[in-house]
Amino acid sequence: MLHIQSQIPPYQLDKWRKTIVFQSQKYNGSHKNTNYLAIGCGSRTRNFYIAEFNATNKLELQDDEEPPEDALKVVSSFNFPSPCYSVASMGDKLLTAGQDGTAQLYRIEKDDIKNGKGLDHINEIVFNAQSLKDMVISPPGTLVQSMRIQHVAFEPACGLDGDMNQARRVIGLQQNTVYHYDLPSSQVLGRESIGKDRLVSASFSSHAPFGSLLALAGMDGRVSVLDTRQLGNSSSVWSVEKSHEGMVNCVQFNPFVPYWIATGGSDGVVKIWDIRFLNGHVGRIDGHYASIQSLAWSNTHAEVISTVSGDRTWKSWALDPSIMTSKKPARDFVIGFPGSEFDEQAGFSEKSLCVAGRVIGDNTQYKAPPVGIVASQSHGDTFFTLDAIGHLSSHTIRHEVFRMTVKHKYDDPTTRDVETALFCRQLNFAYESMVMLDRAPRSQGVYVAPNEKELIEQCTFVPPIDPNQWSVSSQPGEPKKMIQQFKSDLEQFTTLLPPGYGLNKHWTGAIHSWSQLQYDLVVLRFKLVTALQQGNWQFVIENEKSILKGMDVDPEFMDAGTVTLMVEQLIVKSFMKASTIGLKVSQLLSDVQKFEFGSLSSFLPLLIFPTVFDQAEWLPTREKLRQTADERQNLVEKYMKRSKETQETKTRGRSSTTTGNKNQGRRRVALQMEAPESKPVTESDPRIKQLMPYVSDSKQILPMVSLELKLMKLIETPPNELEEEIVKVMQSVLSDSISKRAGSNGPTLIPYENTISSWANVLYLETLLNTKRYDEFFGVGCNLVYRFPGGDFAQLILRSLEKNGLTTTKDFLDGIYQSVNAAIGGQPSIKPVIQASVSLKNALVVLIKVTAHLMDAYETNKEKEAIDCFGRILTTLTGIMTQHSGILWKLFEQLDKLTKGTPIEIAHTVHDAVRDAARTLPLTGNKQRPVGQDKMQSGHAIHEETFSLIDKLYRGYIKTQDQ
Repeated sequence: MLHIQSQIPPYQLDKWRKTIVFQSQKYNGSHKNTNYLAIGCGSRTRNFYIAEFNATNKLELQDDEEPPEDALKVVSSFNFPSPCYSVASMGDKLLTAGQDGTAQLYRIEKDDIKNGKGLDHINEIVFNAQSLKDMVISPPGTLVQSMRIQHVAFEPACGLDGDMNQARRVIGLQQNTVYHYDLPSSQVLGRESIGKDRLVSASFSSHAPFGSLLALAGMDGRVSVLDTRQLGNSSSVWSVEKSHEGMVNCVQFNPFVPYWIATGGSDGVVKIWDIRFLNGHVGRIDGHYASIQSLAWSNTHAEVISTVSGDRTWKSWALDPSIMTSKKPARDFVIGFPGSEFDEQAGFSEKSLCVAGRVIGDNTQYKAPPVGIVASQSHGDTFFTLDAIGHLSSHTIRHEVFRMTVKHKYDDPTTRDVETALFCRQLNFAYESMVMLDRAPRSQGVYVAPNEKELIEQCTFVPPIDPNQWSVSSQPGEPKKMIQQFKSDLEQFTTLLPPGYGLNKHWTGAIHSWSQLQYDLVVLRFKLVTALQQGNWQFVIENEKSILKGMDVDPEFMDAGTVTLMVEQLIVKSFMKASTIGLKVSQLLSDVQKFEFGSLSSFLPLLIFPTVFDQAEWLPTREKLRQTADERQNLVEKYMKRSKETQETKTRGRSSTTTGNKNQGRRRVALQMEAPESKPVTESDPRIKQLMPYVSDSKQILPMVSLELKLMKLIETPPNELEEEIVKVMQSVLSDSISKRAGSNGPTLIPYENTISSWANVLYLETLLNTKRYDEFFGVGCNLVYRFPGGDFAQLILRSLEKNGLTTTKDFLDGIYQSVNAAIGGQPSIKPVIQASVSLKNALVVLIKVTAHLMDAYETNKEKEAIDCFGRILTTLTGIMTQHSGILWKLFEQLDKLTKGTPIEIAHTVHDAVRDAARTLPLTGNKQRPVGQDKMQSGHAIHEETFSLIDKLYRGYIKTQDQ
C-alpha cells in the first residue's frame, strides 16, 4: 500500500467567475496509459486533487510484482471556491457538488493535467432554486434542513463499449430529494422525495437500459430503486425499509449482474440484495466492528466486493455459495451440517439463512478511518481508498490470492492450469494452456481433449445479461427460491467469466494478439470437429475462409486426422468444395517441416478418384468424361461406401478369430472422439503400394489435385473453346511433365501434366483425338500403357487406342486419300491437284509420326496384350501407308502433265516434311529386321516404305534438278 500526503500550496482567494481558471500546481510525472483519480474535499481550501496510478495492470503480468514507489501520486491540485462534497466524472466531464445547492460542471483534458493548466468551467447546475434565507430551522426529531448537495452522479448513456463522452444527464441528492437534470437544456427533468431523512448515496445501474435504474440509500435505513424515466411520478420500483440497523451509508449496483445491489450500513454489515425478489437480502457479510463507510464491487469478479470501515480497515470479500450464515445474528444460533449430530438439533430454517463471504484480503494499517473506496477502471482487482486525513492508498488483490482460492472441477494438471488462469483473469496464460490441452491428445488419434468443451465455455466471454430476461419484483416471493436462485447464479458467475466482462477494453486489451488468435483457432477446431461428428458438413463451407486463414497463420491448427475427417465428410456432399479446401489445407501442411505428409494418404487419392490403379468398374468411360462434379461426387460416395463395407467385413473376420475383444464396444464409446477406424486407403488396400509413392510426396500429388480441380471447373462452366482449354491446361506444365518415355529413343511428346488421375488422363486423350492431334493421341496413349502396365487402366487405354484412335485416324487418312484420288481423276486442274498434294503430305506426316510412337511402344513394352494391340494397329497402318505412297506417285504424274515439267517445289516440300517426320522413327540399324507378318506388326514395313519414299523423291525429282 502506498500513502500520499499531498503538499498543497496555500489557498488564495479568487473572484468567482463563470469562466474561472483555478490556481493550479503541476506535479512532475508520467501520464502515459495511466489511471487518473479525482479527489474532492469538504474544506474551503485544498479541496480538489488529481492523482495518477502508473503501475502495470496486473492482468498483463504472468506473476505478481510490486508496483514502483511512485506508482500513486498527485499530479495536479486545485483550489475550488467552494467545498467539494461529491465528485463525479464521465469522459472529459467533471461534476462537483457544493454546499449552496449547486453543482459545477467542468471540462478536463489530459493535456491540461500534463501541462498544469486550469479547468474549463462549463455550467453551474441549480437543482433547487431555494436560497439560504428561505431555509427554516428544523424542530427536534425532524430532518435537518440543508442546501448541501450530498451526492452527484452522471447518468450512463451507454455501456463500456460505447462513447463515454455522451454525458447528457446527471442526478443530485439534496436532503431527501433526488433531482434529475438535463445538461443540454439546463432544466430539471424531474424530482422526487424518498424516505423521511437525508439521502446519502446513489448508484446508477451500468446495464441496459442505460440510466433507467437508480439505487438510493439514506439515513433512515431505506434502500430504494427508482426508474428515472418515471421520476416525480412514484418512480420507486423496489424498496426495503430498515434495511440495516441504523443508517445506510453506501449503495452500489454490481457491474456484471444488473439485479444485484450491495449496501453498507452503520451497523458494520454489508448486505447483498437481489431486486428480482422482495424477501430481504440474499447475502450478508460480517467482519467489521464499526460503520461501513464505503464499498466497491470488483472490476473483474462478480462475487468479490471491497469495503472500508470506521474500524480503520480495508477488506475484500468473496461471496461463497457453499457458506451460509444467518440473516439476523443470534447468540444461540447454530448451523447444523447434513448428516452430522447437529443436523436435527440445529433447529434452523432455510428462510433464516443467506449466503456469506470469506475474506480474501485486508489492510489494518490506516492511521485514520478510511472514508471512501472506488474500483479502478483500468487496473484489474485494484481499489483506491482515501482516509479521513487525506491518505490516498491503492490495494491490488494479487494473483496468488486467487490461485489459493480457486475451486477446481478437474484433476488433470493442464486443465487445472486453465481453471486457475481464468480465475486469476490471466487470459494469456489460460489461452496458451488451452492450446497445449488441445494438441496433447492428437498423437493418440483423439480429436478432442477431455473437458475441452467445458473449458471453452469457461474461456468464452459471456454477453451482458439481457434486460428482457429479468424484471424488478414489487411483490414478496418464496424466500427459499430466492436463496437457491442466488446461489445458482453465484456458482455460475464464479465458474465462468462474468457477464459483459469482454466489453471492458482494458481487460481485453491485455490479451496478446497471438494468444487470442491461437485460442480462437482452438475454438474453431473444436466447433469444426463437433460439427463433423454431428454430420453438419455445412459448417465447413460456412467457415471456409476462417479455416483456411487459420491454417495459413498456424499450420499446426489442424492435425492430419482432423483434416481427413473434414475432407472425407465434405467430399460426399460437395466434391468441388472438398477438392478446393483439401488442396489448400494440404499445401499449407506440406510446408510444415516436421509434418508427415503421408498421413494425408486417406483422402488425397479421393480428390483424383478414380486413379489409374483402380479397378475397371470405377474407371471413366468415353461417354462419362464430361461428368459434372455432382456425378463425380456420387461415384466417390459409392466407392467410399464399398470400401467401408469391405473393411468392416475384414474387421469382423479378424474379430471372430481373436480373443480379448469383450471391451471393444466399451472402448468405442470411451473414444468416440477418435479418428474413424476404417479408411479407403489403408495398409490392407491392394492399391497402397502403387499409390503411396505418389500420395506421400507433396510435390507429386498436390499438382495432380490442382490439375484435377482446374479440369473440373472447365467442365462445370465450359468456355466456348472447351477442348482447346483442356489441352492448354494439360500442357501448362506446372508440375513434372511427361515428354518422353523413360529409356526410350523414340519420338518426343509435347510436355503434358503428370497425373495418376484416370479421368484427367482419359479426358486429355479423348480431347487430343477430337482435336485431330493424332500423333499426340497415340503418343500419350502408348506412354500411359507403358507407365501403368498390366492393370485395368492399361486395358482401357489399349481399347481406346485400337477402337477409337485407330478408327478415327483411319477415317481421317481415308478421307484424304479419297479427296486426292478425286483431284487427280478425270480431267484434273492444277489448283486442286496442288491442294491435294498438301493434304497428302500432311497425311503422310501424321501416319509416320503415329507409327513412330507405336513402334517405340511395341519394342519397349513387355506386356503381351499391349504388344498384340500395337501390332494390330501397325498392321492396319501398313496398308494405309502403302495406299498413300502409291497415290503419291500418281499425283506427281498428273503434276508433270499439268506443269509440263518436273514439280520440283512440291517434291521438295513433300520430301522435307516426310524426312522430318521420319526422324521420329526409332533407330533400327543395329537390329535384325523382321520379315513377313512380323514386319508389318512391328512397324518395320512402314519404316522401310517411308525411307523408300524419301529416296525416290530425292532421286526422282530433287537430285535431277540439282544436276
